[in-house]
Amino acid sequence: MLTVGITGNIAAGLNVSSKSLGILITAYTLTFAISGPILNTILSKVSDKVVIIISFIIFIFGNLLAFFSNNLSTLTVSRIISAIGAAILVVRILNQASIMTKKGSILTTVYMGFSLANAIGLPLSTFTSQYLNWRYIFLVITILSTLLVIVFIINTNNLVLKECKINVEDNIQETKNDNQNHPESFKFISIIIITMLVLAANACFVAYLSPFSKQLGYSNKTLTISMFILGIGSLVGSKFGGKLSDKANPQSFYQLALLLFEGSAILALLISKINIIVFWIILFLWNATQWITGPLGVMLITKLTKKYRDTALSFNTTAQNLGASLGSFSGQVFLGFKSIRYLPVVSILFLAIAIFVFIVSKLGTHDFQQN
Repeated sequence: MLTVGITGNIAAGLNVSSKSLGILITAYTLTFAISGPILNTILSKVSDKVVIIISFIIFIFGNLLAFFSNNLSTLTVSRIISAIGAAILVVRILNQASIMTKKGSILTTVYMGFSLANAIGLPLSTFTSQYLNWRYIFLVITILSTLLVIVFIINTNNLVLKECKINVEDNIQETKNDNQNHPESFKFISIIIITMLVLAANACFVAYLSPFSKQLGYSNKTLTISMFILGIGSLVGSKFGGKLSDKANPQSFYQLALLLFEGSAILALLISKINIIVFWIILFLWNATQWITGPLGVMLITKLTKKYRDTALSFNTTAQNLGASLGSFSGQVFLGFKSIRYLPVVSILFLAIAIFVFIVSKLGTHDFQQN
């Protein structure tokens, strides 16, 4: 989501429309979704420490290419390369978290890292782009990533990582066996679908937040604050979702978060134009409720898929990025027919389907304490 806050500057620099930049998020998230499981399977016999270093190198190269990009095609390729590196890294980190503990708190710590990146990265990139060329943002990421991988290499002997070989073929066979013997498999698939729809609803709106806020008459200076509020919402949501995931009946909180997210989307459509304060409150509710679903969904998955947890978490990560890709693409298609003012309608529809799936799959009545 790095490009969300700097779409205006990128569009001006590359001489393209802001709406056309949705391809950057679509390309990144779709590549992330596809490459994560595939490449982690190929590298399943390689040490985690080596894989992490490889993923950083790929990520650094992608951001360096973005810095030198002089057209939308090259910038899109750079985002694809960066997504490949990030996908390998994230899946390995989630696998490490899943084998270290069964509690939601550790998995939530990972999500807190993601949300912290939003809380700092989005407003900082938006603010910086007002004074510097957007290319320097990618250069800063390149430098920071290089320093981080150097620190990792220097301290690699002091790190204690549990080897988590990702044997997808065996895990898929376990999935097939569970499909034949347990109704929980249907609920697992339902959570994956809901995850994809939630991320689609979020990306559809957030990917075009910059032109949406301009359509409402808000200035570029307020956009930086908007991005900061989105980041704070993600931090609060992921932290709160983590606490709820360790409570009894986490599925009830999961359903409530979906309903609240739907409510915030409706508010975005109806009253976001009243004034900037109302708009910021809606943005906070939007991101907080969306990020609450993340840790809760992961916790429900880990309770349902003990035998093939690694693959299940990989599927979940894939669903998240497929959803983000679907959302940004859907938003781009919608804007070809309707005004951006009505963009939240698409998010409302995605969330309505997610709530329907939750009800039909009877997740709310399942006893997860037995899993």
